[in-house]
Amino acid sequence: MTMTLSSEKLSRMAAYQERLQREKVDALAIRKGQALEEVQVLVGKFLLADSGITKIILFGSLARDDVSSLDSDIDLAVACSNEHFLALVAIAQDSPFKVDLVELSTADNRIKDAIAREGMVLYEK
Repeated sequence: MTMTLSSEKLSRMAAYQERLQREKVDALAIRKGQALEEVQVLVGKFLLADSGITKIILFGSLARDDVSSLDSDIDLAVACSNEHFLALVAIAQDSPFKVDLVELSTADNRIKDAIAREGMVLYEK
């Protein structure tokens, strides 16, 4: 049995799909804005923690301006001593966002390449 859709139904389906797409784009823009605000909060908390940070770099989807998922995380690389890094991890864990925090000197080459390619320096001493 073949099902035929009227032009009116097809038009309504297309309009519905367009609305869903617009809502997704709007939701992603809001999420990106919230994530960027959280980056500012995290940088401030990191620096207030007196953790000997010499550099903070944003990388990943936020740095590439490519947030394509509502559960995108925040990728930050920091240069600091190993003993101070654990304090920063604790701060990052309190974030409402998933935060991937890496210490620059111990990051693997794949991460270092991504940081070199797309990283945005947020703080440097």
